[in-house]
Amino acid sequence: IACTVSKGEDVDDIGRGAFEKSSSASYDDSGFTAEQLREAAEFEKLQAQREAEYEATLEKMGKEKRKKLEKQRKIDARLVNKVLKAASKGDHYRVLGLSNNEKKIGSFVLFRVTPAHIKKAFRERARKLHPDKNTDPRATQAFIELEESASVLADADSKEEYDETVAMQKQRSRDDQREMILAIHRKAISFVRPIFVIFNTAVRPFATSLTVMGVLIL
Repeated sequence: IACTVSKGEDVDDIGRGAFEKSSSASYDDSGFTAEQLREAAEFEKLQAQREAEYEATLEKMGKEKRKKLEKQRKIDARLVNKVLKAASKGDHYRVLGLSNNEKKIGSFVLFRVTPAHIKKAFRERARKLHPDKNTDPRATQAFIELEESASVLADADSKEEYDETVAMQKQRSRDDQREMILAIHRKAISFVRPIFVIFNTAVRPFATSLTVMGVLIL
């Protein structure tokens, strides 16, 4: 991953392809590429550096300004957490703060997420996540995830492919849930049936007497 975020750089001028995945990557025993391991180390180093800078800034501030900065830090952290959590699940829409409620009815599509929606969501969230503005040490990582999601959804072909993949995953999940419910139902029937047979066999000789007693009681 190669990503450079210059101080003062406008988020609209940052390219969507801020990082590239190597197609000829070599993997180690952990399943990660050497490039990915280097990137992880760089992220950790950058986070530690940003955290040290934040602590140093706090030390120089007065009590009131420190409270204000700490409050903003919590707000920034919540947004970064949302983005990274959505990114870990591969949910590009949630990374941008969007909901994918598109419904296809024949040739019509309801609640379509348009390029304008994507562009607007990217700009709004990018301004809050940009490392120059966001005080959380993971802001750079979250910003890169934001750019990746925007690049996927902004391209019509990649968006269609992504939507189809997600739709298939949801359908597979529904099928698995249905199969699980049927399996539980079958297991319940196989458990109850022998009990019913035993009960029926035991009670049958006394069926007439029990019926008469029931009538008399009523």
